[in-house]
Amino acid sequence: MCHAGNRARGSCRRLLFAGVASVVCTFRPTRTPRLELVLMALCASMVLAQEGLAQNSLANPDFDADVSSWSTGSNPYASIGWSPLDVDGSATSGSLGFKNSSPFGPGGAPTTDSECVLVQGDAEYAISTWALVPLEQENTGRPALFLATFANTDCTSPLMMLQLSPAGAVGQWNQISDASWTTPIPAQSARVRLGSFMNETTGFFVVHFDAVDLHPLTPPLPIPALSTPGQLIAAAILLVCGLGIASTTAGAAPARRTVVPRSGPDSRGYDRGHT
Repeated sequence: MCHAGNRARGSCRRLLFAGVASVVCTFRPTRTPRLELVLMALCASMVLAQEGLAQNSLANPDFDADVSSWSTGSNPYASIGWSPLDVDGSATSGSLGFKNSSPFGPGGAPTTDSECVLVQGDAEYAISTWALVPLEQENTGRPALFLATFANTDCTSPLMMLQLSPAGAVGQWNQISDASWTTPIPAQSARVRLGSFMNETTGFFVVHFDAVDLHPLTPPLPIPALSTPGQLIAAAILLVCGLGIASTTAGAAPARRTVVPRSGPDSRGYDRGHT
């Protein structure tokens, strides 16, 4: 399975990571103080890495008070603003309102970009947002979600771009997402882009976006570099053998001492030196 493609390889790496973490964190034979500290450190680092996988990489993804950290750049056909409409119906949050006035019809999709964020190459990411196309618009179209990747750390050397633009029900919030997308191997940074395709060439088309999310699925540890079945098996064997040796050393019974009975009566009045 690990050689079937990027997604399968990423799944194998996550399974290996989870298995290693489980072994390290539940290893319970007799431990020496030094082994205890080593395993505690490994366990803590793996737990922190797993928690980091669920963290959103984006600034201001929920548009609680404004649309800061998002920009249309110099695009003359895109404009953004804050709206009190919220995907959860919260009175203390809102959404990003996006206005498309492109004269190119469905052939063009102006966007608003997130801040440049660092990403890991050849790693799996989950990306999603919620989009609302308001009712009673003169023009028609559909929302779009993009993830643009770059070969440097400042988002100036384009590589590949993921595009998601499903048709959803008008007048209600619809989620747009990709649960697992693998970045190109050279990728170092990325931008999330929100936009829309408009079917007409005059007028404008409005979409609201909320709860934008981009987070890694691949643990940021040396383990993801293990890509072939042989490397994965070798790592597992080394781990098991290393823990086994440590267990044997830590759990070895201390040398027996020969106890010579002393003569004289014990507390019950028996002579210790005689049966």
